[in-house]
Amino acid sequence: MPFAIEGLERASTGGTQTQRESSETENHRVPSKSAQFRGSLVLNYVEKPHDQEPPLNKARVSEWATYFKDGWDDVGVWKSAFIEMVATGLLCYLSGLIGTTIMNFNTKQAPAFAAVADVFLLTLFIFAGGPGSGGHVNQTITFSTMITGLTGFCRGVLYLCGQTVGSIAAGGVLRGGTLQITQLLFDCDNTLVLSEELAFEACAELSNEICEKQGIPDRYTGADLMNTFVGQNFRGVVTGLQTKYGFTLSPAEVDSYVSRELGKVIETLEAKAEPCVNCTPVLQQLYDSQKYGLAVVSSSALSRVQASVKKVGQDKFFPPDHIFSAATSLPVPTTKPDPAIYLHACKVIGKDPGECVAVEDSKSGTLSAVRAGIPTIGYVGSYGGVIKQKEMAEVLKEAG
Repeated sequence: MPFAIEGLERASTGGTQTQRESSETENHRVPSKSAQFRGSLVLNYVEKPHDQEPPLNKARVSEWATYFKDGWDDVGVWKSAFIEMVATGLLCYLSGLIGTTIMNFNTKQAPAFAAVADVFLLTLFIFAGGPGSGGHVNQTITFSTMITGLTGFCRGVLYLCGQTVGSIAAGGVLRGGTLQITQLLFDCDNTLVLSEELAFEACAELSNEICEKQGIPDRYTGADLMNTFVGQNFRGVVTGLQTKYGFTLSPAEVDSYVSRELGKVIETLEAKAEPCVNCTPVLQQLYDSQKYGLAVVSSSALSRVQASVKKVGQDKFFPPDHIFSAATSLPVPTTKPDPAIYLHACKVIGKDPGECVAVEDSKSGTLSAVRAGIPTIGYVGSYGGVIKQKEMAEVLKEAG
């Protein structure tokens, strides 16, 4: 009887242990059979992995034909290679996307942030792809395990091909989703030519004439108009005066003032206009490099813009049909911040807004370019004094 009882206890204990082991095995993530090879990164998930690809030994190495032929007819290996291709492609795409996004924040720690993100991404994809392929998702890991005999020749070649195709595809998608900059669009007044102050001095007289005729006691200097209406053409100035003081001019009257102002401004610019500091040498470098198309996109009248760039010798950098004016080039005259002139310029030049970069010195100009979907560089070099330049830099950043 004691022996019978002991036998029953052993049987009971063995059954309990078997059930426990079975339960523990069920709770584990068990990789697919094709992912259980010596070079797999998920061997720790199972206690007895299938060693489909035994380590190389002298007997096998001597049979070169067998070594190179083994595994090509195994559907499971091809499926695992496909998983490696998809996983590697997604890893490269997400890594590149995160890196590009971080770089846009203009931080000096961008490489460190990208490296931390890559650590998490690589860990995620090893765990996600491991049960199906062994979790290499990296040509270096596959090549290393091939050299050390942990991954067979067939599997290694298929993995490397799949990983390479996935990487190339990810790079293509990233490159296709990020248009290359091929066109630069410059504002004219106080970006290329120091003309804004001269122009506002010329139009202050007409602005005061309008105020006097409307019985408005206020009078403006060129500096006053520049601070209030910088980046706008004279039509925009007249519209602003009407809005501010609540009077209305007929379209014919507005056209008359615009025409008179244009004549005065052109006369002044042809006599006094100068290029913005260091602007012409930079344009020369860009022109010589032949990397970018160059164009002018201004709110000012076309004849005024042409007179400005010609006076300072910059007309040679811009094709005549790539100088655009919100006051002249559009079917319906407008002014910045309306994005119409930038959209019109892109259409005529044949560029997508994402292929262009605008250079602007004013809030209205920046808003115009940003609303057109064009990345914009703010230029504050024409503003006098460091304090004013810092103030305008903040204004332009807020505008986009």
